Amino acid sequence: MISSPDGWLGSTPLAHKTAASKGPLIPVPKEPPVAIKLKEFYFLRHAQSTANEKRQMSGSSWDVKLSPFGHSQAEQVGRFLAEAKLPIQALVTSPLVRAQTTAAYAAEALKLEAFIEEDIKEWNFGKWEGVPFEEIKEDFFSGKNPPEGETRTQFQNRVLQGMNATLSHPCPKLIVAHGAVWMILQEMLGLESARIENATLVHVKQGENKWVLTELFSPD
Repeated sequence: MISSPDGWLGSTPLAHKTAASKGPLIPVPKEPPVAIKLKEFYFLRHAQSTANEKRQMSGSSWDVKLSPFGHSQAEQVGRFLAEAKLPIQALVTSPLVRAQTTAAYAAEALKLEAFIEEDIKEWNFGKWEGVPFEEIKEDFFSGKNPPEGETRTQFQNRVLQGMNATLSHPCPKLIVAHGAVWMILQEMLGLESARIENATLVHVKQGENKWVLTELFSPD
């Protein structure tokens, strides 16, 4: 079940604002304005979309669906979550269809309601949306902003705001989002650079001196 109420804490709504292709890490401030109260969380990148399948750029202004293979991946994630019995108490997803659909499989497995956070949706790639990645990769890697899309700074600030809201409530939660969102998150927490593939589930936990990343599931 997917909903977008005013907030969450486990299964109890609270007052709260709701709001990928390969590429370089997006720079974030050295001391980003994020208040992380929880000590661990889970992150799931959405399953393969129709754009991923064709290696096309797909951000927030081109709301693509999962491919048939993506549905198979999401089913695999769901089965893993049903069997693993992880201590997840809340499920938060990007509003985009590919993320919501992936989250629906997870929600069914976990017997949880999925809550939407608008600010963790993918980068708006403007005129790059739908363009084969090979055609724009030079511009992308050089740090150019997408024409008529979000600037890198705008995207970064939006995601930091969304993660600030998402991670401020101290209960173990699963976040279903996107590749570029993950890049910002790992920078924000000082994690080592690690690109995750579609439908890959990771666990992030605060250790004695740093946050530690563990891959829990990657589909066949």
